[in-house]
Amino acid sequence: MGIVEKIYVKNRDREAIIEYSRAREPLSLRATVMRRREQGELAVISEFKRRSPSGFMKDSGTEVDEYVRHVVSLGTDAISILTEPSYFAGSYEDIMRVNDIHVPILMKDFVSTVEMVESGYNSGADAVLLIADFLSEDTLVQLTEKASSLGMDSLVEFHSQAGLQKISRIRNMGNVLIGYNRRNLATMEMDPGCGYIPEVKRAYPCILESGVNPKSIPLLPLSSFDGVLVGESMINGQMTPEFFRRVNA
Repeated sequence: MGIVEKIYVKNRDREAIIEYSRAREPLSLRATVMRRREQGELAVISEFKRRSPSGFMKDSGTEVDEYVRHVVSLGTDAISILTEPSYFAGSYEDIMRVNDIHVPILMKDFVSTVEMVESGYNSGADAVLLIADFLSEDTLVQLTEKASSLGMDSLVEFHSQAGLQKISRIRNMGNVLIGYNRRNLATMEMDPGCGYIPEVKRAYPCILESGVNPKSIPLLPLSSFDGVLVGESMINGQMTPEFFRRVNA
């Protein structure tokens, strides 16, 4: 059993957040990305995590609230927060600490149950990540519908062709964005290019995930996407105001 499968199994025992801790009503991640698209620009989603199975380890010091204030001041359009505890050292409390910010918050986790969607909502998240490569079509439909009922969006991520094919059943939902993850979560290997399938963009706003950094930007087909999710480089301070200018150059 791979790491991701182990995480999904462990998530069955995660304690749900049943106390309502939202500081405001949900903001639409999809609408935020679409506004950038209409302007001919890429939305930037800045991620916060402490570590990952790929080997990343956050520099000591900066915590989630300080980080969020910093990237918002740089001009980020949205925040992604890793809430998985065992492998990423995250928690729902990380969202609660910053849930009064006025940009959308994506709960990035290995979501597989409606209880996890509800926990994200109660914590203050505006959107949830769903990984198509590891969820059934029926589960994707169930979770996107649950998110929609709460006023939340769903970023439905794929890496493989099989994962992409599962997305067809949620094609008509107005709260869905699609993400192409360059990292194969089964092997943790990075796609050196971008296996993106352009036809998807006709129906959905599309986000490029993983391996977006100052060195890779000139090599990636950013024009095929509507936004980028930036993690490790942003967290360790490699991203500057110049990055935000370059990504839309």
